[in-house]
Amino acid sequence: DFNWWNKLVFAKRMMGMADEKGLIPIENYAKKGSHCDNAVMAKTFFCDGSKVLHYPASLGESDFGDCYDRQAHPPTSIALQSWGIPVASIRVLLTALQTMQFCLRTGFGESTNTYGGTVALPLAGSGQGNGGAPPSFAALSGLIVNAYRRMGHGAKLTSSYMSRMFLIAAVMYVDDTDLLHWAPSVTTTDEELIEQVQQATNDWGLLSQATGGILKQEKCSVYFLSYKFVNGRARLKSLEDLPPATGVVTLKDGTSAPSHISIPQPDGTSVPIQTHDVSEPSKMLGVHYAPIGDGSKHIAKMTEKGFDWADNIATRPLSRRDTWMSLFLQLYPGISWGLVSVILPPLELESMMHKLYRKALQLLGG
Repeated sequence: DFNWWNKLVFAKRMMGMADEKGLIPIENYAKKGSHCDNAVMAKTFFCDGSKVLHYPASLGESDFGDCYDRQAHPPTSIALQSWGIPVASIRVLLTALQTMQFCLRTGFGESTNTYGGTVALPLAGSGQGNGGAPPSFAALSGLIVNAYRRMGHGAKLTSSYMSRMFLIAAVMYVDDTDLLHWAPSVTTTDEELIEQVQQATNDWGLLSQATGGILKQEKCSVYFLSYKFVNGRARLKSLEDLPPATGVVTLKDGTSAPSHISIPQPDGTSVPIQTHDVSEPSKMLGVHYAPIGDGSKHIAKMTEKGFDWADNIATRPLSRRDTWMSLFLQLYPGISWGLVSVILPPLELESMMHKLYRKALQLLGG
C-alpha cells in the first residue's frame, strides 16, 4: 500500500510526463501551473468575446457525477496507454482496484466485515485516495474532449490582431465542466442555437456514459447569450426573450425553473436541465459567476462568510493574538477565493468589503 508521499509522487510524475508531451488538452485546467481562477477567467473571456462581438453563444454546465467512482476500466486503460504508461503497470493498478477489499476504520478500530470485488465480479472506479485517480481521470477526460472536438463541437474563435483561429471545447477542472458553444453565424437564430446546444450536450453526455460516467441533473444547467437591439444598442436577451421552454425543472427548494435543454441518462431517457437568465449567477469552483459580468453576488457571499466569522469571534472571544492569527489563516483565504476572477468596479468592491473590515477591526483592537 502506497503511503501519502508515494501517492503524491506517482500522480505528479504521471501528470508531468503527460504535460511535457502535450497530451493534456487546453480544456483541462487541473494541471501544473494552472488554478481554479484560470478556469473561471476562461469562462469570463469567452462570454466577453460574445458580448463584444454581439455573437450568439452558450455556456452549458455539464458536470460529471462521482467521476472517480464511475470510471470504467477498459477506457481508462486505453487512456493511460495513450499517455505512454506500460500495459503491465496499468494491469497491476486496475487489477488491484478490481479485487481490493475495503473496511471501515473508526475511532474504535477497523471493522471485521469487508467488501470488495473479485476476478469474476470486479469493482470499477479509480478509488478515492488513490494516487493514480487524478491522472487517470485526466487521461480519460482527455479522450472525451478529443472525441467531442472531432464530432465538430466547441467554440471556433479567431484572434483580433493576427486572425489566428483556435478551438476550445470546454472549461474543465476535474469533473466540473462548462461546455462552450459558439454559433456558426452571427445571424443564427435562437431556435438554431438551442438545437446546436442540444446536439452537443447529447454527444457530451453519451461520451461520458461510454467511459462509465453520468451527467447529474442537479449539477447541469445552461446559459444562452443571444442579443436584441434596443434603440440601436445591443442588449443581452433575458430569459423571457428566449423561445418558450420545452420543459420544467424542479429545484432543490421546491420551486420550478424553465428548461430548453435535456441531458441523456444511462437508462436511455433524457431529463431537463435548468436554463439560467444571463444575470443569474451559478456556482462553479466556489465562484458565483453570471455571464452578464456582475460579480456582486460572489462578493456578497464572501462578505457574508466574513460576518459569520466575526459573529463567531464575538460569541466566543479569542485572545488578541489568536484573533489576528484566525484573520490571516482562516478568514482571508476564505473571503479572497476567486476575487481575481470577479469583474467589479474597484469602488463598488471597496464599498462592499468596507463594512466587513470595520466589524473585524473592533475584534482586533482597532
